[in-house]
Amino acid sequence: MIDAIGRSLDGQSVAQAVRTLTELFSQNRIDTPALDARLLTGAACRLDDVKLITLADQRLTSAQARDLGRFVAARLARVPVSRIINHREFYGLAFRLSKHTLDPRPDSETLVTAALGKARTIPRLSVLDLGTGSGCLLLALLSQVPDAVGLGVDISAGAVRTARLNAGLNGLRERAHFRQSNWFSQVSGRFDMIVANPPYIRPADLAGLAPEVKGHDPVKALVADQDGLGDFARIAGAAAPF
Repeated sequence: MIDAIGRSLDGQSVAQAVRTLTELFSQNRIDTPALDARLLTGAACRLDDVKLITLADQRLTSAQARDLGRFVAARLARVPVSRIINHREFYGLAFRLSKHTLDPRPDSETLVTAALGKARTIPRLSVLDLGTGSGCLLLALLSQVPDAVGLGVDISAGAVRTARLNAGLNGLRERAHFRQSNWFSQVSGRFDMIVANPPYIRPADLAGLAPEVKGHDPVKALVADQDGLGDFARIAGAAAPF
């Protein structure tokens, strides 16, 4: 399948490839066919959004067509685009993902916006990010508040490594620190602000999630006991000293 897709794309222009993939994704009921087509074509051809337009008539090389064929086959298998290209933009920053982290989603940006309303009023803000994952919440906040510092914790050592990588990629390594911890278990001191986006899916609802979610996001970062509210209760019950 991959070879067949790659051969069909070989020699097409960038614009033609985007149209071909948009139609293919639509036929296969991919939720955002045009967006996914642009992102995958851009990644295979190493073109940003502007160059996808200005170089629309450029022809795909055989190597680019092969790469794009692999990307398309993965997307048809319901692998999320961000997992395919190992890149997710969140609050204007670029994040790498890993199997240990959730795929940061636009709805989580509302949490950052809400936190910034208070964060910008606190001099030398200190932030604790519980369940940091990719580090997206903490790093987005620090990017918007230049004198702020923060600690991100996660029960997953792999997530901690990913968050540290993202801090370096976004020039925030000096102000963002990360540690493995089960919520507050390895945390000491007090902070001006605590942010978290804990698991909230009920175990009974896991099977009904989209394949892009249940097949690729870590289950521990999705599902909580007590009808999805267990981790909210644990955080609320332990937060006061911090």
